[in-house]
Amino acid sequence: MCNLRCRYCVYSDFYAEKKTYSSKSMSKETAFKAVDFFKTIHEEKVRRGYKDEPKISFYGGEPLINFELIKEIVKYVEKIGFKNVEYLVTTNGTLMDDEVIDFLAKHHFLVGFSLDGDALNHNRNRVYSDGDKTHDIVVSNLIKYNERLQHYRKGAAINISCCFDDYTDMIKVTSFFEEVRSRVENINILYNKIYDVGTTYYDYCKDRYKDDSVLNEQTHKDTIELLFDKYYMKLGHNEIPDSVKTIFTTYYMIKNRKKGWSDVRQGNACMIGDKLCIAPDENIYICEKANQEMDIGNLTEGLDSEKIDNLYKEFFRIREEKCSECSVCRLCDVCYVHFMRNNNLQYIEEVCTRRREVFERGIKTLYSLLEEDRELFNI
Repeated sequence: MCNLRCRYCVYSDFYAEKKTYSSKSMSKETAFKAVDFFKTIHEEKVRRGYKDEPKISFYGGEPLINFELIKEIVKYVEKIGFKNVEYLVTTNGTLMDDEVIDFLAKHHFLVGFSLDGDALNHNRNRVYSDGDKTHDIVVSNLIKYNERLQHYRKGAAINISCCFDDYTDMIKVTSFFEEVRSRVENINILYNKIYDVGTTYYDYCKDRYKDDSVLNEQTHKDTIELLFDKYYMKLGHNEIPDSVKTIFTTYYMIKNRKKGWSDVRQGNACMIGDKLCIAPDENIYICEKANQEMDIGNLTEGLDSEKIDNLYKEFFRIREEKCSECSVCRLCDVCYVHFMRNNNLQYIEEVCTRRREVFERGIKTLYSLLEEDRELFNI
């Protein structure tokens, strides 16, 4: 369930192969059952030497629509003695009244706001169902939440997920985030390109902006080149704003990648079971991005080892047949989700072609620049 109708949402009409919007909401019984299931699995992993703290994440749609359930879950976790649980929530930031803000801050939630930068870039896509804009209320709630969060936990961070497409002016986006940093110092920004495979979203954009005097399909490319030229070619690595630096994570990732042997078959895909996504119907999926596709069990019967085994086998088959000879296979970030189609795994050549182009271009640029400044892409 969601109170927005973001134009690039994967559940919109622009992504025909995805299931559409749902009005399903998780019941308290299912939520408690999910907590019990997770607690059992986590405690077994701890007995085997696992060190990380347990994390419970709330994801939507818009999870704060069901804020009363979130409160009940936190209360239940405390009741059953599930220790040291860390909470996370990803929100569009429009439903945060004083009660919500205080509760999340008091319980040390790591909140991820969906905020697409400046008002122009954000409001052209992130709108209410009636088309009204959302930028002002999201920014206001972000600042309010930070003030309350610092009251409870000085220095705590807030995550921001910023989506962009070919029409995004990244100069305006990064300038906006630097302004935000003057009021919300500790923010982590993650940039995500609006998915461009198996969608008509970019056809819609081409028609929507064909007569626009400000935006065109070269806007993102042109502004990225200007930022790169200014901060990496001229000013040097000590003067790059964080909001700009995180745009070019490919270069940092390549330079600081783990050296030596890596499992080419597994690649950068996670181990199935490290993260579990529980849907309102009690089905279990490998993660929130794979929700509604290829379940790996349910809360009543538990994890289905046969389904997990088949998922591994098919993924490894694709990796061995299509990826083992690829020049960037040890860097590539494709996982199960990139190959999910019609409740099955299928090799999608367009996905791999585009990822390969990104990494090959990144490698060429990276090592050319490192000849001039070996410290340029240090983190």
